[in-house]
Amino acid sequence: MRQINTAFKLVKAWIKNKIGILQPIVLAHMVTFRCNMRCHYCDYWRRNSYEMSLREIETLFKEASDLDVAIYTATGGEPLIREDTCSILNLANDRLLHVTHH
Repeated sequence: MRQINTAFKLVKAWIKNKIGILQPIVLAHMVTFRCNMRCHYCDYWRRNSYEMSLREIETLFKEASDLDVAIYTATGGEPLIREDTCSILNLANDRLLHVTHH
């Protein structure tokens, strides 16, 4: 059922975008900039940046769901460093967003 819901949202968004009504499809969320690697080509691990609270993320997902966003992608530095990453992914899943991670 979840796959049908995602497919429906994608088709609906494609049609809207095709006729000129802008419809977001993917919510890409930088869960954290923190990273346990020290790659020479990337400076994310050097940044000291703000991380959204779980409550703020829940609001973000509600708004994305209200907009019929179909896909949520968790990205970062290294999202799995954040202790509540599983909770974040579960919240996205509860909002019927197709969850991916990078």
